[in-house]
Amino acid sequence: MPAGYPNHSYAEIINNLTAMPYTVEGYSSEAALVIKSPVQGGSFSASIKHIKDDSLLISISPGLGIVAVRALVTKDSFFVHDRINKELGIGTINAMQRLLPLPADARSLYGAMLGVWLPETGPDWELSSGDSYYILKDDTRTLFIDPVFWRVVRYVENNEAGTLVEERTFSEFKDYDGFFLPRRLTFRRPGDDTSASLFHRKRTINPTSLSLDFNVSSSVKRVEF
Repeated sequence: MPAGYPNHSYAEIINNLTAMPYTVEGYSSEAALVIKSPVQGGSFSASIKHIKDDSLLISISPGLGIVAVRALVTKDSFFVHDRINKELGIGTINAMQRLLPLPADARSLYGAMLGVWLPETGPDWELSSGDSYYILKDDTRTLFIDPVFWRVVRYVENNEAGTLVEERTFSEFKDYDGFFLPRRLTFRRPGDDTSASLFHRKRTINPTSLSLDFNVSSSVKRVEF
């Protein structure tokens, strides 16, 4: 454990969470993806390209290197190109949340997929500590912070009745040139019966070229979510 634990102040914890050796403007990844939802489920290989505060492109393959589905998430829209059935699904970010338990805005989505969750400065967080973690808590949310990597390793959100609404966990951290990022990420939303688990097998931070090509033939059938 770092010197000073468990007596860091709230300000020191926030400073450590936000202290980064460089800015991650984007990344690419080859990953293993497990999805569970009422409309989709299974284990897949995934190729990911993500640009900060912009767009996320995921190409999903069930095996043999054949891309079956491509999904594009922009700041306000969600597109799914089903290459097998030759359909392009078009919907809002809220429509995406019915399929995947992911944040609904571009900034939160980028941080969640990267594995860097930073608490906003607005609410009054209650600070406590356990054997291994600092804990920040407000009325409905709880953050567990690992003081070794200075990263949020678990996020829990409950409703006012105390029922679990959403959970995110970040684990298996790796050092990327002094910047610690989790290789395994899990997202759960029990009320919607959705979950997703992502394991980055290989990830490139700030690649020299990051193109999000999502061209879809005009002959592909368009459907709305």
